Amino acid sequence: MERELLVRFLLCETTEQEEQKVLDWLDASPENVRMLESLDNSFSASMLNAPRYNKIKKDGRAAGALRYLGYAASFVAVLLGLGTSFWFGTKSVEQPQAQMVTVSTPRGQRTNLTLQDGTRVCLNGGSTIIYPTIFDSQSRRVRLTGEAMFDVSSDKEHPFYVETYAATVKVTGTNFDVLADSGRGVFSTALFRGNVSLQINDGAYSMTPGQKAILSGGKLTVTEDTDEDDFLWTEGVIAVNDNSFRRIAEKVESAFGVKIRCQAKLEPQILLRGKIRISDGLDHAMSMILMQTGRTYRIDTDTNTIYIQ
Repeated sequence: MERELLVRFLLCETTEQEEQKVLDWLDASPENVRMLESLDNSFSASMLNAPRYNKIKKDGRAAGALRYLGYAASFVAVLLGLGTSFWFGTKSVEQPQAQMVTVSTPRGQRTNLTLQDGTRVCLNGGSTIIYPTIFDSQSRRVRLTGEAMFDVSSDKEHPFYVETYAATVKVTGTNFDVLADSGRGVFSTALFRGNVSLQINDGAYSMTPGQKAILSGGKLTVTEDTDEDDFLWTEGVIAVNDNSFRRIAEKVESAFGVKIRCQAKLEPQILLRGKIRISDGLDHAMSMILMQTGRTYRIDTDTNTIYIQ
């Protein structure tokens, strides 16, 4: 569908024949409707342009068209508010210029996003993603700090890149997790479906489903022991499935943005097996993890550090 026609339709400047053409296009495929929904998700901040939308809305025919779309209000706001120059009354429409969107998720929470191309992202607590409102004609690029689960919409002609402090993850259509915490010097990628190429300073590395790549000491190690329980954070859950204190501590650190230090010579042996909901809070998580270990803990709120005694 021509962008010029869609814009004129939303601004109620189409003829009856053109209007029917757009309505038929929307009815023809759920993808056409989802395209507007994904734009609405990405561009909600653009509703700051509501005064301009309200002026358009006064027209009676506009109100009918916008009621049909349901969410077209924010879409119109986007078209008017992205610094895009549309020349109505001619057949020339300039390409819209993308703005960058920054989304940050507080510790202990998660955020679900749908990008302009249909890619779904689950952003973990304490993480930030930066992405354009509209991907360019060559590739799709986002910038990640922290952890996110991606389900990338397949498009072999337009690769999808996740740029991090340590490496760039390149895919065309894939389900994978990326953890990139520069503060802790941690980087890993776990692949569940599709194919992934990791680009770091000394070259490129390919992964297949079921593999996990970990960057440590400047060296990349690819293993076959991806444990899907490690990624239950997408459901707001910490899985406690082994007695490794350090591994469980890392999950708590990631979920709540704290540091855990053991003041005793020996680390506690974790006896709990099960799942802990992040929404129940840090105190609940620590009490459950240290259950039956005979250990106690204290929290230094000034440094966000938990000391195991």
